[in-house]
Amino acid sequence: MKNRTYISAPYRGKNRWAVEQNINIAGMFAEMVSDVYEDVPIVVHNVIRDVWGLGNHPTGDSIDVEIVRLNKIMFDACDTLAVCGDAITTGMEEEIKWAEDKGMPIIKIPMYNLQEWL
Repeated sequence: MKNRTYISAPYRGKNRWAVEQNINIAGMFAEMVSDVYEDVPIVVHNVIRDVWGLGNHPTGDSIDVEIVRLNKIMFDACDTLAVCGDAITTGMEEEIKWAEDKGMPIIKIPMYNLQEWL
């Protein structure tokens, strides 16, 4: 059975355009993990698109809590954490802590590796 690798990459951005760019970059990292490591990438970015960080929406906070729970369920099904890109966000710090607590292998993939692979 192939290794399942959780893709940890920035999601939030200054505006909707920046969020979409981050989602697309996470997808490219997932393709790279599949190609180079021959792992099955698990990417939550597309799952949470349009619902994470609803801001002033009345149910925004409760939705964010549920999304973190969903992320953790998907994370727990994985064997490896891939920390992707050059920036480490608050959410990524949490995912790194989850991996360390679980004793999960962590691979770091800087942006230049993605650019070379492309």
